[in-house]
Amino acid sequence: MRRVWALFIFTAVTSLKAEKPFEFPTTPGKLPKHIRPIEYAIRIQPDLAKLTFSGSETVQLSVESPTRQIVFNAFDVSVTEARIDENLIASSAVKADTKNELVTLSLPEELQHGQHTLALKFNGKINQFGRGLYYAK
Repeated sequence: MRRVWALFIFTAVTSLKAEKPFEFPTTPGKLPKHIRPIEYAIRIQPDLAKLTFSGSETVQLSVESPTRQIVFNAFDVSVTEARIDENLIASSAVKADTKNELVTLSLPEELQHGQHTLALKFNGKINQFGRGLYYAK
């Protein structure tokens, strides 16, 4: 009986310090919270001789409120083509912020609430810094 009581007390005390459940809106970070990625499909083609890569990515997005911008993280990557729901986004509307490691896509029309598909083509360098796409010796 003592063991059961001790186990009960241990469980009660440890659960008091339990981490709160994950909630996307309260997660810290630079990215807007009104657009959530639901699913990713990524293809990367490395060129090890040149230490470069090219790739493509399709992201299923859930847009919680209308927006004219999509912002995402990017380290040492150049976006060569971007599409939303198969509509090409002008290259002049793709802005890289290398200091903050972000890319902003400015959309020609407001993206409405609901699910949308973002398709990207990109290229970049393979580095030794342990960030982005890298190699280790």
